Amino acid sequence: MGVHDGGLSVSLSGQPENIATLKETFKCAGRGIAIKTLEDFIKQSDGSGNDFKVAFILFALATVLCPSSATLISASFLHLLVDTNAIKEHNWASFCYSRLVMAISKFKSNESAHLGGCLLFLQIFYFQNVENYYNNQWGSSLPPVLAWNDEEIKKIM
Repeated sequence: MGVHDGGLSVSLSGQPENIATLKETFKCAGRGIAIKTLEDFIKQSDGSGNDFKVAFILFALATVLCPSSATLISASFLHLLVDTNAIKEHNWASFCYSRLVMAISKFKSNESAHLGGCLLFLQIFYFQNVENYYNNQWGSSLPPVLAWNDEEIKKIM
């Protein structure tokens, strides 16, 4: 699907003292950082600085790339974001894919009542590959996302 897969392995572990300041900045309590706290931080930010980058990545991970049914994101994700210059160096594609596979496995084995992980990937994969629908309708030179609207989605669902 054209997503870059490579880079530094994503590890959610590290020394607690390395993330103490970030935990304080994002009001981490007990189990993690509230998604609402991240949302509020982003809205109030001027869109620059390292704290904004950390908040944005955490929000993206918690809501799109690796969502769960929880309203929190684990503070362990902060270990990835201590060095904001290295964010682009991590292998986010493999990380998100492995989290999706893990979530599907938990769901299939009835360990979880909700399917977590990057469901957006599954939707895009489905729409890209179902019976080559879009290639027949729009030609193979255009990305299928250009054909998406409520009517088209209802036709293939």
